[in-house]
Amino acid sequence: MKSGREAALLWLGGFALRAPLLAVPPLLPVIVRELGLSHTAVGLLTGFPVILFAVAAVGGSLLIARFGARRALAFSLAVTAVGGALRGATGGAAVLFAMTILMGAGIALAQPAMIAVAAGSSRTGTARAMSVYSNGLVVGEVVAVAATLPLAAWLGGWGLGLAAWSLPVALAALAFLRQREIAPAARRAAWWPDYRDPVTWRVGLLLGCTSAIYQVSNAFIPTFLTATGRTGLVAPALTSLNLIQVVGSLLMAAFPALVERAGVMVTAAGVTLAATVCLVAVPAPAAVLASAGLLGCAASTIFIQGLALPPLLAPREEVPRMSAGMFTISYTCGFLGLVLGGQLGDRLGAPDAPLLPVALACVGAMVLAAGIRRPAAAAARRDVAAAHQA
Repeated sequence: MKSGREAALLWLGGFALRAPLLAVPPLLPVIVRELGLSHTAVGLLTGFPVILFAVAAVGGSLLIARFGARRALAFSLAVTAVGGALRGATGGAAVLFAMTILMGAGIALAQPAMIAVAAGSSRTGTARAMSVYSNGLVVGEVVAVAATLPLAAWLGGWGLGLAAWSLPVALAALAFLRQREIAPAARRAAWWPDYRDPVTWRVGLLLGCTSAIYQVSNAFIPTFLTATGRTGLVAPALTSLNLIQVVGSLLMAAFPALVERAGVMVTAAGVTLAATVCLVAVPAPAAVLASAGLLGCAASTIFIQGLALPPLLAPREEVPRMSAGMFTISYTCGFLGLVLGGQLGDRLGAPDAPLLPVALACVGAMVLAAGIRRPAAAAARRDVAAAHQA
């Protein structure tokens, strides 16, 4: 890493892109009760940011091409902070949905920029830089899930509880705005994703399966536990789902070579499937918490590996548009998983029906992961060789 300050900024950027998003699931039972939301509405509330991650990611690539990665990131984080702060301004469903869309657009624009910044901020290897960023993502999820309920109670309402998470986002925006650009903005750089590239599709679909696993789990584990009379397990289960992800991110940071191994992803997908079955089939509280933790850890391992692929596979100037294409594909899959989960819950009526897309996505991830790492491994070796020659 160029410096400890660069590492801290990467970590803070990851934290800022996840904390506002993951503040919603712990509050869903309260929001559903106060606003009278259906299963489908819950799926849409958590799904709007996800589909925006897909639609607006290309806009992030365009911003980078015009203004540079750091300035694009600072602007996108500012949009995220404004939308996140205003979600609960009136306590009504319309404002909640509208500001959630604005927040999701900001995060979508920021994600390709974060990968570009991470790719240009490492002297010790792209995989390690991505692991620092990913650890910030994970910790943001964990802290938001664990702290939002008590924070909202202390502040006096779910709206203020959501707004509070815009503070670190605003700080991150200011921090990146003050940094010098990595390189002059590539005003003529290509920014539209190359959707003819099979690697972009394969990585995008793999991340799509992971996105569906994670988003559907966060959205519908609370409703599943509430419907089966275990409301008291909602916060602990979500904390476990997100907290144990730290193990995966720390392993990737400590052993970057794991990023190149297909067997790690295939095994992680199998563990995720087994954990999902156990979560639904075994009602004991200890089993629920352990299953949620394994599910989160395994899914995050696949996610971190896939997230590192664009800077490993593409030249630096191509990273933004490859990342944008990857995000467009992956988050479209995540959104469809959320909508499918909501529809299954409403139509079938079974408490565990909304979680069926998780099992389907686990199988898809196992199939896609089997061959995804060979080209990445070759690119990683070229990256390491170039670093040694520099």
